[in-house]
Amino acid sequence: MITRKSIFLIGANPDDFNDITYGALSNIKKSDCIVISKIFKRNFLKVLKQFDIPILFEEKISYKKSERKKLWENIELLFEKYNHIAHIKENDPIIFNDGIREFNYFKKKFNVQFQPGVINVVSFLNKLKLSLTDRRLNSTVYFYDFINEELNFNFSSLGFEKIFIRINKTVDNRKLFNEFNKLKPNYEISILFFERNLLLNVFDKNLIEKIKYNLSKKSNVILIFSKRK
Repeated sequence: MITRKSIFLIGANPDDFNDITYGALSNIKKSDCIVISKIFKRNFLKVLKQFDIPILFEEKISYKKSERKKLWENIELLFEKYNHIAHIKENDPIIFNDGIREFNYFKKKFNVQFQPGVINVVSFLNKLKLSLTDRRLNSTVYFYDFINEELNFNFSSLGFEKIFIRINKTVDNRKLFNEFNKLKPNYEISILFFERNLLLNVFDKNLIEKIKYNLSKKSNVILIFSKRK
């Protein structure tokens, strides 16, 4: 019987190994090779080493973080030696991440499984001791990712209670500001800057400039729209 080779796309909090799910832990133990980034903290890697499974760093496999396809191609070459590979990804593998594209790359040749992790937005809000939702106002939350995509979506037509939108410097700021103006009467708008550990609850004439400043620093920005009380 031929065993189909597998890749496990596992979400994990880079700061705390204890945040992973039981399913993630089970798949790590099934693996005979682990691929992970050096952004994961030393204490996380220390626990991982206890499993006595070879650990390979993304940065060694593919030099540039932006070259994701090159990374996946090099992971594919590892299947010449290994049958089950765990690719541990920062936070959740799908939401605000590239897990779907990685899934589509591997799915025709290998068995691909997802193990969810804590979404980076949730981790950040936890640090600030803020809840993801307020049940009196928003029992549902949407996540939209506009990295490397055009902002051609009419958010005001959704009728959502709360939404998180990730953008970067490719977004048309004029379209963005137009959407803000449509939503302003009914929604509170916040901006989350991960790199600066900063959450701004603002809507003013300098808002776009603040966003542009962060985008010029090659960082991603999360926009949060919450239904007003």
